[in-house]
Amino acid sequence: MDKVAEELAVPQMSVGSKRASRVGDKTIGRGRRFAKRAKEKGNALLGMAMALIISAVVAAGYLVFFNTANDSAKVNDFMGQLAAMQTAVQSLYYGQATYTGLDTAVVATSGTLPAKMISANTIKHPFNDDITIAPGSTGSTYVITADRIPEDSCTALMTKDLGRSLVNMHTDQDATGVDKRAMTPAEAQAACTDASDGVITITWEFY
Repeated sequence: MDKVAEELAVPQMSVGSKRASRVGDKTIGRGRRFAKRAKEKGNALLGMAMALIISAVVAAGYLVFFNTANDSAKVNDFMGQLAAMQTAVQSLYYGQATYTGLDTAVVATSGTLPAKMISANTIKHPFNDDITIAPGSTGSTYVITADRIPEDSCTALMTKDLGRSLVNMHTDQDATGVDKRAMTPAEAQAACTDASDGVITITWEFY
């Protein structure tokens, strides 16, 4: 009798309670799965963002390297052109007492320069602008002037040793320049800075 009473005293879970418990378990399970998927999705998005950032950094670094290498190649190309123009002028005026009558068209149409430098009766430099050639301040010298050279490339060009035939080199930002030598890096930096448009006109005078 007592055992029966004890069994009757133990609360029995109703069908509704069991059903609610199962629903609760399922809801918790779904919540955990949703949280797991959200975490995985978040990790994937974070990974994609990191990949994009790394790609952008690499691309920016490559662009800087490419531009630097490209400018360096143009400076070297320009130096070759400058030597070619000196040779052309000296060849054309060999045996002459002065450079009277010398101009850009005379040199451009002489057939003494590489074809890539010539555009009709004008001479072009690697930075896609004009070079002019004319008699110097005295009849015994001549000048080569290059327009619109980028500042960094100007600095590189003005520090190049051009040998004993050099009389003077200057820019539109430093009309005095230096005589019979290359500029120091500090001198070139000052002579090759133009806050207005960032490009420089360079003039070399040669015997």
